[in-house]
Amino acid sequence: MKIILHIPKDKEKLNELSSKVAKIYGSAIKHKVENLKCSKNQKIKLLDEIIKSYNKAL
Repeated sequence: MKIILHIPKDKEKLNELSSKVAKIYGSAIKHKVENLKCSKNQKIKLLDEIIKSYNKAL
């Protein structure tokens, strides 16, 4: 699969693109976690660890 991405030069449009990418990424993670065959508690713990990891990266 090939993906062509045209990066906007305008800062406002770049921020908008970043926001849309983050929403898509978040939706993908949510979908993956929802489909895991484990307890709700394990899913919550996994999401907590993902959030911690993300916050450390910032």
